[in-house]
Amino acid sequence: IIYYIDNEFFTEQPFRACISDIKRLDFYLPGTVFIDNIVLEKVAYSTARQMAETGQCVPDAYLTPIASKLETGRSGNIFFDKNDVRIKHMLDNVTNEPISINISYCIERYNGEVISEWNDKAELSPGQHWESEIAPALPLYEIYKLKVSCADIGKGGVFESDCDFSVVNGVTDGTATKGFGINTGIMLRASDQVKNMDILAATGLGYFRDGITWNRMETQKGVYGLAEVDEQRLNEMMENAEKYNMDCYMLVDGYCALYYTGKNVPQTEEGLDSLEEMAYHLAKDYPSLTHFEWTNEVDSNRYSRMTYEAYEKSLERFYKGIKRGNPDAFVVGCCTGMQNWYFIEDVLRAGGGSYMDAISIHPYADVLTPETCDYVSLCRSIRDILDKYGYRGELWVTETGVSSSGFYATEYEQAAYLIRQYALNTAYDCADVMMTYAFMTDDSDSKDVESSFGIVHGGGGGYEPDSAKPAYLAVCNYFSMIGDSEYENMLTKDSASLYRYKCRNGESVIMMSADMAAEPVGLSLGADEAVMYD
Repeated sequence: IIYYIDNEFFTEQPFRACISDIKRLDFYLPGTVFIDNIVLEKVAYSTARQMAETGQCVPDAYLTPIASKLETGRSGNIFFDKNDVRIKHMLDNVTNEPISINISYCIERYNGEVISEWNDKAELSPGQHWESEIAPALPLYEIYKLKVSCADIGKGGVFESDCDFSVVNGVTDGTATKGFGINTGIMLRASDQVKNMDILAATGLGYFRDGITWNRMETQKGVYGLAEVDEQRLNEMMENAEKYNMDCYMLVDGYCALYYTGKNVPQTEEGLDSLEEMAYHLAKDYPSLTHFEWTNEVDSNRYSRMTYEAYEKSLERFYKGIKRGNPDAFVVGCCTGMQNWYFIEDVLRAGGGSYMDAISIHPYADVLTPETCDYVSLCRSIRDILDKYGYRGELWVTETGVSSSGFYATEYEQAAYLIRQYALNTAYDCADVMMTYAFMTDDSDSKDVESSFGIVHGGGGGYEPDSAKPAYLAVCNYFSMIGDSEYENMLTKDSASLYRYKCRNGESVIMMSADMAAEPVGLSLGADEAVMYD
């Protein structure tokens, strides 16, 4: 049922999202309104009362007797212990009559398999609020869905609601693996991820790559520093980074409107001088930042394929400014996004290697698996170029990842491919640091490649913000089991790969992967028992 209501109605309600120029209300559940997949709670009854008080005719859809809500109190509905799962079910009788309600509960696994069903009953007096705490027995680390069906015994009608939640084998002891990281958007997108960095930290990843623009560091010529709101966000982010033993790796975008000449790095002496001063103040005034990368994917069309000479000049000035502000800071450059290794070679030939502590690349696998995209050979090719020019710095992969858009991979394939690439990177010593893209993307379109790289949901598409995808469970599990261990060796047979690690407590961990069509592989583990995680 669709109703059109004057916009003024929206401005008077405590909504969970900013809404402008929306005229459609879709009533799918009693007491709940959905507007473009944004849930706005407890609207129908208050609207009905408001309309009745002003003498308007109240549509039947407003006169729903039950408001039903499920709540975990956890960011992203994520739990890290199967025994800690608690879900609150709340009912409100929004009528002036007593109501008897039969309640049916059902918990499903991610694949739809039902693992638990039970019933309950509630007697609600007029206007009464009712709560019940659910503590389900769950067998696995998994993504689950709790479904609730409420039947009004007297007047009929069934009212349904559901809640996705997950139990994750996360890293909760503060351990962080410094050889790996992930891209975030806390500063560039003003993201609320800064409030939920416990979810980020549970991955066990040692770095998070965020970003800031020169344009926000210099809004007036010769005046350097972030706006107060940006400083507050940065300080909160870095306090959480210290709390969770993570290092922030700050990408600095080269665009500044004050010196823009059609290329996103300065081309004039005035611009280069100001760039160096901006970098100096960034490193000096914000000492919690120690890792910097100079601008992103400079070989892409966004930069009109800038020349290596222009980039090398700007890199030199950025490097000098950062080191003047903090001699111990770590500077990364090149950051090629189109596998344009000629650009790296040209920058090194021009002397740019003197102004980088590490060189970064973005080797995305596209539609291929980590093994068939030849990630290992690709990194070795870069190492050969670095050796050719006597470069002794590190090689960092600051972006690589898998989109779960369906065009590249499913959500399950995304999970498998990410940790297989982690294992390959360690086994073949590909990059000194490898960072996944991304922690969160917006899920605005399930078929859009760019909106589906995240390992947690961004809140689009009707998903709970920060809720886990299978990739999040896989990444957390990988670093929970392998993060502090020592790689020993690997075996391969057709598409099957096995990686052995030795943990500090002396136990062995074996990671096994294979394509679905692989032949069965038999293993002699040399152990009396083993615990398996899928």
